[in-house]
Amino acid sequence: MTIEDYQTRQFRLVLADPQLTIAQLAHLEQHLGINKHNLTQIEVTVVAQYPRASALSFKTLPHSTLINNSRAISYPAADKSTDTEQNHNTFAQTYRRAELTDSTPRLWLSYFIHLPKELADQERLNTFIESSGWLPRCAQEVMFSDYLWEGTCLECFIGGFGTEYVEVNASPTGQYALYHFQDYRQPNDMPPPPLYLSQDKPTTASRQRAYISWQDNNDSNSAFTKYGVSPVSDFCPSTYTINPTAIQSSEFCPAYPTLLQRHLTIDLKQLPKSLLPLTDLHPCVILNLDGIAFYYAPQHAPTPDFHNRHYWHTIGRQ
Repeated sequence: MTIEDYQTRQFRLVLADPQLTIAQLAHLEQHLGINKHNLTQIEVTVVAQYPRASALSFKTLPHSTLINNSRAISYPAADKSTDTEQNHNTFAQTYRRAELTDSTPRLWLSYFIHLPKELADQERLNTFIESSGWLPRCAQEVMFSDYLWEGTCLECFIGGFGTEYVEVNASPTGQYALYHFQDYRQPNDMPPPPLYLSQDKPTTASRQRAYISWQDNNDSNSAFTKYGVSPVSDFCPSTYTINPTAIQSSEFCPAYPTLLQRHLTIDLKQLPKSLLPLTDLHPCVILNLDGIAFYYAPQHAPTPDFHNRHYWHTIGRQ
């Protein structure tokens, strides 16, 4: 596949109304130094790159498996690219260990969390990183793990023309999970059924779970500080600027005082053929601060529900 075979989409995630109690607000202010205004100033963005439908080889689905995925939601037209958006795309391109010209079709996901300048001092930043669990990735922790949504979790929901879909969960510290649903939250098991590489094997014991590949260099073996703060990845002082020499040496970072980021990719050959080409995408983030969950998505149902396909974004429907 070539670069021309891919599309790029930038999603601006919005915070669902957290409806915090007085006790929760007091805890955030007293223990984390974060007030309600700070929460509204946190910016969450996801850059997704995925193959165009014309670039994928897939079997035509039987007509009986197709569903009406018409949307009542009218999506706003994409804004003109800003410097921030261009920088996000640059970072997404740079933090790659595989190339877009690789023959394997992939879904690339880059997550960016911009913290407000009020959290830029080192003490409050360290407190935020510790309370959110955004710690350096440890190689020993890169493994399948359930219930990641109980902490800070990077998520993405992937759908095709049928009712089935895949949920991707990833913890900043390295754990991940891919779940396979046949319809809305079905089967209704807890934890949900994993996505397996071999759908035709008779028993789950003989199957291998699907996996993600981390694309950034944020691991505990790198030259990071206690909190994973370095010019290579998580945190970049505002004195840094982007230039070609810096990018080539992986010593670049954004001109923002506080930026958290993670980059991952999913081999689409792991997905059931019935999910290709991709038609719907819904990147989300759960930011958990000392046990208080905040939900970010491009759009929300009245009661936040990432599984509600009515609010997913259409990316490949002709």
